[in-house]
Amino acid sequence: MDGASLQALGRDARHVEVGRIALTAPLRCTAVVAVLTAVALGVGRPQAGAALCLGALFVGLADMGESYPRRARTMTWTTLWCAAMTTLGAAVAGLPWLHVATAVVVAGVCGYMGVLGPRAAFIALLALVLYIVFAGAATDEVHALVAGGLVAAGGLVQTAVALLAWPTRRAGGSRAAVATGFRMLAVSATDARGAGVSPLVAASFASAAETVDADTIDEATRDRLRALLHHGEQARLAMLALGFVAADGVDGEDRALVRAAARTARQVARALVWPTRRRGLADCTAALASAAGAVRHDPSRRQAAERLVAALTDAAAAARAPWPIGLRSSDRAVAATPSVPADGSGPVTQRTTAPTTLRRELRTGQVFVGHALRLAAAVGAATLVTVSFDVPHAYWLPMTVAWMAKPDLAGTVSRVSLRVVGTLAGVVLTAAAFAVADPGTLGITVLVSLGSLVAFGFIWANYAIAVTGITVIVLSLFAGAGEPVEQDVLLRLGATVAAGALTLAVAFVRPRRAGRPLVEALAVTATALGDYVAAVVARADRSTTGSTDAAADRQVQEARAAVLAARTSAEAAIVAAEHEPGRRTLGPGQARRLLDDLIQATAVVVAADLATTETAEGRAPLEVGPAAVISCADLAARLRRLDAGEDFRPRTEVSAATAVDGHLCTAHRLLDALGGTEHPPFAVRPPS
Repeated sequence: MDGASLQALGRDARHVEVGRIALTAPLRCTAVVAVLTAVALGVGRPQAGAALCLGALFVGLADMGESYPRRARTMTWTTLWCAAMTTLGAAVAGLPWLHVATAVVVAGVCGYMGVLGPRAAFIALLALVLYIVFAGAATDEVHALVAGGLVAAGGLVQTAVALLAWPTRRAGGSRAAVATGFRMLAVSATDARGAGVSPLVAASFASAAETVDADTIDEATRDRLRALLHHGEQARLAMLALGFVAADGVDGEDRALVRAAARTARQVARALVWPTRRRGLADCTAALASAAGAVRHDPSRRQAAERLVAALTDAAAAARAPWPIGLRSSDRAVAATPSVPADGSGPVTQRTTAPTTLRRELRTGQVFVGHALRLAAAVGAATLVTVSFDVPHAYWLPMTVAWMAKPDLAGTVSRVSLRVVGTLAGVVLTAAAFAVADPGTLGITVLVSLGSLVAFGFIWANYAIAVTGITVIVLSLFAGAGEPVEQDVLLRLGATVAAGALTLAVAFVRPRRAGRPLVEALAVTATALGDYVAAVVARADRSTTGSTDAAADRQVQEARAAVLAARTSAEAAIVAAEHEPGRRTLGPGQARRLLDDLIQATAVVVAADLATTETAEGRAPLEVGPAAVISCADLAARLRRLDAGEDFRPRTEVSAATAVDGHLCTAHRLLDALGGTEHPPFAVRPPS
């Protein structure tokens, strides 16, 4: 593994998605686990308590803060699958060869469930882990059916507590989802261009929109939430435009505006979750308006600032106004139905049943069929080793393999490193706590509570930290049931490293390289940017003749969304390429610099898209023209020739008359450098 890959892994371990850290749901889930732990240990049934608490823990991890109907379905299915796999695992415990054979089958089935989507993949993973744990650690003191029932009881308690507020019709899940979007916007706003270009911000708003549409809430509440999402998206676009115009040098006024915008977005998020925090919105919006008024640079920068202030001020007003929820609601609570335009231009989606999806993927699919086979082989091999050599804590090695395996090579490499780091930290911390003194009932409850809070709080923010919390929970629960902790530290650490090596070895068997289409993803991004430029230019031409219509606006919006989707795919391909070993026609570092040029060019086009009014000094100098369309098409063609191993050096000469042309010329020059006489890439490096 080269230095770039090691740097990427280190960056993954350090990076924390602060915007995804919430307190309300983690505190609620932690309280349930803590109470169940204290009760089980207090009545002297630690082994039964371990099953009860693991059920509450895993079902709590499946609580993704969705709308109440979707949350109820997700947590109920998680409870059922976890209970079933726990029963099966406890039933085969003590039957070595049946244990191994069943582990292969269960791992393969759970790995294949990913074809139904990320939510199903996560539920299947939780169920697989519980099967492995109880197959390797169950004792005669807890019958298989009793163990499954205890896991189900813990999951049902967690589900019931999570749904307590549903009858009050206060739209807690939808408000929390919208708050996550604004929290991500606030975190990304620390970089002038980060909020606009980060795909996570746009993805958070899109996910929140799906949650709002699926929720059974009053239409007045839904309209309020949709308005907030619209204001958040407008603020994101304004931040992207502001990032371009501030790119040449961020001064004190720019930094003050960015900080004020971050504070306002964060306060909106807080007000959505805690209505008592609405009082601080007025001060935030006043400070934001004052910071925007201090921007004294070119008209384009002031226009972007005004757009940002307007969007966040409207969002604050929507969050501050009395909500039509609870006793104020008057409409019947129904789930929204996606509307289709009268002209039939809207997307038409057909729901596919789970059995149909499973059968179709089994016949034609490659990704999850291969993942299921690799996962079955890895878990089966790990189980066979532990059974054949009578390894203590027989669940540890296959359980770690199950947590590490991912469908693609890059995801597996990243997950292995994060899992090893998190597990090592969790084992050391727990062993240190038990080495200092016997924790007793109170100490174990405290350790489980702290581990739960860390796991629930960081599960979507930093996987390594979340793994640390999960490791502390598992070790503490089984220590309460009689398993030694501090004596077997080296054994557990060695098993963790061995699991990582085994997972990587299996992952390299016919791997799915998500970074392979790297150059093509950049070409698609360049093509989408050219379409966006063409749509903006066409709408501007129509506006000069007074014939702007809704169709032109819709075309611009669709082109803008296509650029975001292409940019997100390109970013994912670059991240995958950073983790996957192997040589490529375009290195990850070169690809990231080229994508940065495309992002800066996109910022110019977004600024031109938003700058529809003229200031006293005239229209902002953010114009784009047909030359950018030609340059984007030529850049995409050159990238595809590069990927095919052909001569990509010839290019269409386009002058850098505008800012967008200048950024595209920079991208072309990067390819020119690759095509120098010293290293003709089409002769030296094979295609991706």
